[in-house]
Amino acid sequence: ILGLFGDASGLRVNFAKSSATLLQGDPKVTALMIAQLGCPVVELPITYLGIPLTARHPTAAQLQPLVDGAVG
Repeated sequence: ILGLFGDASGLRVNFAKSSATLLQGDPKVTALMIAQLGCPVVELPITYLGIPLTARHPTAAQLQPLVDGAVG
């Protein structure tokens, strides 16, 4: 899918700067995905564009740096 997107848009995924977070799944499928993606698999929580991504709602403390950056 990513290859088709790249062909259509001219954009390419930089797998050296990418990671995958897999949420629930069959261990066999997970192993296949890891082999196909060729990038590290990381667990939650992660940060995306400065925003913490978690399985649950972020706490006020987790969002405070984002608020501080917007205010200051």
